[in-house]
Parts: sequence; C-alpha cells; structure tokens
Amino acid sequence: KEKYLASASVRYDGSSNFGADNQFGIFYSGSLGWNIAKEDFFDVKFIDDLKLRASYGTVGNRNGITRYAAQDNVEFDSYPGGSATIPSNIGNPDLKWETTTTTNIGLEFNLFNNRIRGVTDYFIRKTEDLLFAIPTADEAGVGAIFGNLGKIENKGLELALQADVFRTDSFKWTIGGNIFFLDHEIVELPEGEDVTPDNAFNILFQEGAMINEHYLVRYAGVDPNNGAPLYYGADGLTYRADDLPEGENRVLQGKSTIADKEGGFFSDIRYKGFGLRTDFVFKAGNWINNFVRSNMVSDGVNIDDNQSTDAFNYWRNVGDT
Repeated sequence: KEKYLASASVRYDGSSNFGADNQFGIFYSGSLGWNIAKEDFFDVKFIDDLKLRASYGTVGNRNGITRYAAQDNVEFDSYPGGSATIPSNIGNPDLKWETTTTTNIGLEFNLFNNRIRGVTDYFIRKTEDLLFAIPTADEAGVGAIFGNLGKIENKGLELALQADVFRTDSFKWTIGGNIFFLDHEIVELPEGEDVTPDNAFNILFQEGAMINEHYLVRYAGVDPNNGAPLYYGADGLTYRADDLPEGENRVLQGKSTIADKEGGFFSDIRYKGFGLRTDFVFKAGNWINNFVRSNMVSDGVNIDDNQSTDAFNYWRNVGDT
C-alpha cells in the first residue's frame, strides 16, 4: 500500500431552487494520509497498516425547501364567490445554498495480517445559511417564508472495530461494530432572537442550546393531599395548572430529539458460495415526546378508548403520589 496519499476536488453546482443571483456555488475538499507502518523506522511486525489522515471540505445542500421557493407564486381560488388569484408562495430572491464545512482527523489500523481492522474519527461540522421556513409575525398574514437562517455546529467521535474470528479458504466469520458520540449546538440565529419552527411541536431554537431541544412546561408530580397534577413555573416554584404565573412557563430542559450516541454491530458468516449476515443498530440519548403513551394513560376524559394498565396507578387517598 502507498505510504502517502492525497486527493482534492472542486465542484460547481447549480440549482434553480435559489434566487437568480445565488443559483451557483463552489464547493471543495482535500485530504492527506500518511501510512506510518510503511516507514523504514517503523518495525512492529503485527501492525500491517497505521494510517493517519486528515480532510477538510465544503458541501452544499439544496434540500429542505420547496421548488420555486425563491419566486412569488399565485394560485386560483374564489373571493368572495368569484374567480380570483391568491398568493401561494411569498418568494425570497436572496435564497442561497446551505453550506457545511467539515474538518476530520482519523486513524486507521490493520493488525495480524489484516485480521483485525479499526478506525477512529473525530470531526467538527459547521453549517451556515441553513435552509428553513422562517416564521413571520401573524400580522403579516403570509405564514412562513423560506430563507437562510443562522449557524449550527456538530462535533463527533466515531470508533469502529471488526475482526475475522475464523478465516480459511472456504470459511470466514467476521464480527464488528461501531459507536458514535455527538455534541451539537445552535451557534447563531438572526439578531440572536429565538425561533419557533412551524413544523415541530414544542421545539425552540435558541443560541447556545442544542438542536431540536424540547420546550415544555415541567411536570412536578401529583399533590399527595388531593391528587391534583403539579407543574413548575418559569421561576422554578411548584403550581397547580390553574395557578401557573402569567406569561411563558415553558423552558428548555437540555433534552433534544437528536441522539447523542448511535452505533451498531454485525456478524457476517461466509461459506463457499453462501453467506449469512445479521445487522443491529441502536441510538440513545434522544428524548421523544411520547403522545401514544400519554393517550394510553390519560386522565379519564376519553373513557371509551382502551387504556394502558399503567392508568390504574392513580391517586386515591391522601399521601398517594
């Protein structure tokens, strides 16, 4: 194998999704690699390859918006009772490419005649000019307008390992797996103002917060004296629902819909011309607003619907929680 590796690319992409002056974007990438195991000074017999590599590059995204989002469009309708045209899309001629810049540093190794193989990668991915349906004031009467919004940052570490447990001319059994750790943050929003997305339920975008972080009133359990549900106000104190202070009592709780750990493992058995592969994947650390469960353990309003047996666990006597 080669001792030194290098590559580079440049793309010039165009899309009619964007404004006339912003339809084209230049994106580039480059990478370098050094296989230390091929150097004369390296003399560790069981290490076949030990490759240090780094890359840097940009890529453009045009998904996340509708076609012709940059243009003003109308549709036919009636008003009041006669034929008319009404606005169907408020265009944004400044709409442009969403750009992601990724810096990656990794290490690859092969051991014992390539019987054991592994990779570790650390990356920083910064995305700016995100394509987004930006809400407008209700008084505008136009709903949301597609535009480019703010900056986000993702940082991650991935570890992967696989090995040939048995390896002969006619039979091979390989097992392996990987795990991925992710941190993410909203870095910048227009004028630093919070943004509530139109297509999400109780999600708030805020500078310094995680992406897709839940924005909810916090449940404080049951009043053991009378069974009333309790909630935390914005001041951190406990209230019954009817007594919550005026104003916004929802808060960000550090709980995102995005998993901070993902991965999987596999087994691959091959015998002559036959093979059997099994794959397993997992994710953890993401928080789900579980509407199905909330319906199944409801407060008894929909008593004609089936309920979970957990619904029997309710307040009956003073002291119950």
